[in-house]
Amino acid sequence: MKNILIVSVVLMSGCTFMNVNELGDNRYDVTSHGNIFHSKATLVKDIEAKAVKLCGVGNYDIVGDSTMTKSRYTVRTGGVNAPSGANFLSRTIECKNK
Repeated sequence: MKNILIVSVVLMSGCTFMNVNELGDNRYDVTSHGNIFHSKATLVKDIEAKAVKLCGVGNYDIVGDSTMTKSRYTVRTGGVNAPSGANFLSRTIECKNK
């Protein structure tokens, strides 16, 4: 039982991180990465927060496909097979005036 609790805590404490690639002309490709517990809404919120940092409040448009990509696999830890994986969402941010 102790092993299951430890595995659950480890799986739920995953990080969210962002990749930002400058495309030129005040455009950025932003990808938000999260663990299997991060919803699409959470990833969108992270991208919107990054848009504010890059362009300023209300000074951007977010364009492109909003399909979330999911990667799933199983990890074995403490003798238990546990589901794991990641969620990814990429969008393009266009700054209006920078």
